Amino acid sequence: MSGYMLLNRMFTHQNLKNLIYYNNSNIYEKIIDDFLEAVNGYTNNEIIDNIYNILNRKYRNEYYYENTLVNKLLFGIYSPNTTTALSQIPISGSIADFILINDRATVFEIKTELDSFYRLRTQIEDYYKVFKYVVVVTSEKKFSKLSEILSDLPVGINVITKKGTISRKLKKDPYENTERLEHRAIFDFLHKNEFENVIRKYNYQLPRVAPAFYYAECYKLFKNIPMEFIQQSILQELIKRRSVSSKQFKEIPYSLKAVSYSINLTKFEQKRLKKFLESEFKGE
Repeated sequence: MSGYMLLNRMFTHQNLKNLIYYNNSNIYEKIIDDFLEAVNGYTNNEIIDNIYNILNRKYRNEYYYENTLVNKLLFGIYSPNTTTALSQIPISGSIADFILINDRATVFEIKTELDSFYRLRTQIEDYYKVFKYVVVVTSEKKFSKLSEILSDLPVGINVITKKGTISRKLKKDPYENTERLEHRAIFDFLHKNEFENVIRKYNYQLPRVAPAFYYAECYKLFKNIPMEFIQQSILQELIKRRSVSSKQFKEIPYSLKAVSYSINLTKFEQKRLKKFLESEFKGE
């Protein structure tokens, strides 16, 4: 694989794990060979920052957008101490790019300069089955077109500017939408312990049946719980899916914030990553 498509594999879980445990990867070396000139004497931190800068200037892919949201929202406006972010989460027939959870939950659907709006309506409909707030994140160039497409919907719009910030001018605030919320979709979205907790909080007893019938019996209880109660309860459950602090990520560079957060690095892995980033690049 060559060209800019190769950059899609740089900031992935697997590649970061390879860098942490083996201090190198085929993807890392190939990108250095294809995109950078002399790197002798450079630390891996400096090299990765240079690679990320290529994304910024020439190939703003989905990772670039997600990483901007993580840095500007999760580690900027909010805090991982009080807010949880989830990425690449299945909701009905779609995959949510990014979900931010604190006193409310907002789904962010990313549409970069490289994407089309082909499935956008379907994706939005799926997200509204589980969550009340949806925001589409796009580029300055696509803002006008997107505004037309979403003019009749309560969907918000955020724009990632050429400077890598979230625009304060080119934006549309999302409005609450409860019309499409579905018990079935929410139940399927939740983990087993999460829907069990919601059922118990509503003072229902969990069913005592054979394992083959357990999920069906749980859903019979779940579908009778008022939607407002469910919405409040799932926020309390979903925020538990990540338990990290700002301090843990203090030394993670800007370029690696999103992938490091989504992996939920252990303290051991954070130490190895720090050592790798501080060391000089050593190609094979």
